Amino acid sequence: MRPSWIGPFGLPERMADQLRRAMETLAAALGGGRRWFWLGLAAGALPLAVEYSTGWPGGRLATALLFAPLLVAAAARDSLRLAAAGVGTGFAVRCALAVGLVACDPERLDRLMPDGLEYWRQSQAWIETGVSEEYDVSAWLPAHVQLLAAAAILAYSSLGLVTLWHGLHEVDLMNWYVGHLVLRSRSAWVAVAGGWHVWSLFRGLGFLVITFEVASWSLERLTGAPLSTRARRRGRWLLGLSLLAMDGALKVALMGPVRDLLKQNLL
Repeated sequence: MRPSWIGPFGLPERMADQLRRAMETLAAALGGGRRWFWLGLAAGALPLAVEYSTGWPGGRLATALLFAPLLVAAAARDSLRLAAAGVGTGFAVRCALAVGLVACDPERLDRLMPDGLEYWRQSQAWIETGVSEEYDVSAWLPAHVQLLAAAAILAYSSLGLVTLWHGLHEVDLMNWYVGHLVLRSRSAWVAVAGGWHVWSLFRGLGFLVITFEVASWSLERLTGAPLSTRARRRGRWLLGLSLLAMDGALKVALMGPVRDLLKQNLL
């Protein structure tokens, strides 16, 4: 019996078979890891470059739409490695490009993302005073738990698309913060290494693993085709949750030293 997708609802058998064949065709067409790397690089860089050049506000959505087929194709091949080669590379390239653009042309970039400028101001206040609700455990811990639940639900219902789009927004808040931090710091390297907090890297990796796993499970339920084993799914959940736990542990342990480092590096 074909499993349902959400509640009693699922695709008709013919549509499910067509989706499965399309998914397998896409996965086969993408080939090996090197092609995934270059596609991820293009997906991460080109929409932001167009957005910067033209002022077009849809770069983040375009990036998510380009990432989504890579995620689906990787799920079809049950390969977290390929998802990391494509989507992970794309996120990394977007971060590097966004930080550089903000540092070189902050006024133009701030017009594209005003909440990025506001996030920088909040982070600057934390660096200078040590006071910020975002860095209070009683505030950020429940927020992170809620974010995990929302990410899992949205990844399942959208095959990862909405989670990727929201993840790009969260990452860009950090990019704008770090770009402005570079402008106001003695050493750009210290600003980047300390400003892109190590715990945030663990959080991003954790959410990438969980988004992949939940989207894979959703596709399996939607198409009726077995895409992975229970052992592999348990392993990915364990990896994703462990990375998120490291995010919290490192934030508690390193928040003070990182803030001191960034404060000393300020102009």
